[in-house]
Amino acid sequence: MDEPRVAIVGRPNVGKSTLFNRLAGRRKSITASTPGVTRDEVDERAEIGGVPLRLVDTGGFTADAGGELISRIRERCRDAVRTAEVVLFVVDVTEISGEDEELAEMLRPAEDRLLLVANKVDNEKRELLVPDLYRFGLGDPYPVSAEHGIGMRDLEEAIAGRLSALTGYAGAPGSSSSRR
Repeated sequence: MDEPRVAIVGRPNVGKSTLFNRLAGRRKSITASTPGVTRDEVDERAEIGGVPLRLVDTGGFTADAGGELISRIRERCRDAVRTAEVVLFVVDVTEISGEDEELAEMLRPAEDRLLLVANKVDNEKRELLVPDLYRFGLGDPYPVSAEHGIGMRDLEEAIAGRLSALTGYAGAPGSSSSRR
């Protein structure tokens, strides 16, 4: 059996690449404050909770349908969602936008494979913003700060649990990822 795929999707600058690097345990995906740096998929073999997997970082999904490049990024995002066993929908908890709403609607058919990630939750004020994500109707959000490693254990356990349920692979007893 091929390794299960975990796709990371979201609009530009929500921290997808930072989360990818954190989960992969090394810096492979480029991170920058400038939107749209990740345009092509970046993937990496990883292990989370004892479950081997292929981690996929996608380009930022944008509502701007203009231009061939944007159209290709949107289609690659859709392809990643179609082929992934688990989809991490990453939202910047400090800035929820119409693009997040559009992407949430696109992801609704994959809801059974989806984990909603509230990124950039690195203080109490931002923790208070997490309940706003229930507006998407996509389940409980996982508050994390990918940059600082906050909340990663719960997210990794949820990923491993989903993968184990889908693939039947239980991983090593008591194992969890060493990356936080």
